[in-house]
Amino acid sequence: MRLDIHDDLVSAGSRAELATLADVLLWQFGHKSNPDDPAAFFWFPFGRTREQIAQYAAVAALFDAFDANVLKGSHELDDCYANGQVAAQPGHIHIDCDAPGWLTALVYIHPEWRPEWEGETFFYDQARSEILRAVVPKPGRLVLFDARIPHAGRAPGRWCPRLRVSIAFTLRPKGAPRIAKLG
Repeated sequence: MRLDIHDDLVSAGSRAELATLADVLLWQFGHKSNPDDPAAFFWFPFGRTREQIAQYAAVAALFDAFDANVLKGSHELDDCYANGQVAAQPGHIHIDCDAPGWLTALVYIHPEWRPEWEGETFFYDQARSEILRAVVPKPGRLVLFDARIPHAGRAPGRWCPRLRVSIAFTLRPKGAPRIAKLG
């Protein structure tokens, strides 16, 4: 299954603009990766269409850049939102969609990250019993993966002084209908 990392798509100027945006969002608390999970984290919805995310110029520009350079027009936006986590707010292991061809893109937009702050995104085997890959949330990093891969954003360590922020794009194959996503 596809799992690609791109560290060169988001310019320093775009990273700064996205980090500033994360500081001014009206975050909502209580979003869950899985409705049965007791853990909740901060969340901000940007929209479910390219037209809706256009009101957030930096987010729309980010989508357009990876659509042109990575997706090459093969997928459509199905959902876009920001996730925010602080220490002791772990993510739940989940998938984003069980339909073949769907992708998820995560872009880490915090301005700085140190490995000792933890907060990696873990990707698991289908049994959800083994970590197959851990991805450090490096600022500006884009991770594009098959939406059927179980994954979880780990909480930052208690010594991390900032919010761990990612923008998630759920992407359906061009022309595919919207379907219910899974946790």
